[in-house]
Amino acid sequence: MEHPAQLRTRTQTSPINIADNRRLTFYASVFDSPAMVRDMATPLGMVARYRETIKPGAFKDALSQSGEVLANIDHDASRTFARRTTGELLLQEDSRGLFATCELPRNELGDHIRREVEAGRLRGCSVQMRTAPDHEQWTGSANDLNCDIVGCSLQDVCLNDNPAYQATDVRLRTDSDRRFREWLTRLRVLKIK
Repeated sequence: MEHPAQLRTRTQTSPINIADNRRLTFYASVFDSPAMVRDMATPLGMVARYRETIKPGAFKDALSQSGEVLANIDHDASRTFARRTTGELLLQEDSRGLFATCELPRNELGDHIRREVEAGRLRGCSVQMRTAPDHEQWTGSANDLNCDIVGCSLQDVCLNDNPAYQATDVRLRTDSDRRFREWLTRLRVLKIK
């Protein structure tokens, strides 16, 4: 039985580091970090619990396209704080996972996000993606089912307070952070080319 492209939402717990400016960085997804999932639609055609793992390279095709990806709170488009198409949201797949960075807007929503991150109430990150059957590699049996996500299209990345995955990062960074400055420099060079 072939199943159609499926919208998936996956969240992860994140340690938080606060700095003096409004630069927010986070890993919306971390590779090879299995999570137990309960879904209605599986190749078996029934409700199933299974281990899902997002594999390195899963976001490569999505990032090579110019489609919109939003950064918001709890996948709520009315609480969007950055957009990829405007250049506010920068996304990159690296060896760890899907890295995202943006400057928080200087408005009520941006101030709210900063307060919630500092207070530890927004401690998770999430990615919402659409997967097609050829993006999923299923193994195991009904009692021990595994799904590796090897490709997707991105819908949004978000901050939340109830993560399912346990390995992401949320940070407010200073521009003096050496690794972050190096990454931004590499990204600017790539955009110029």
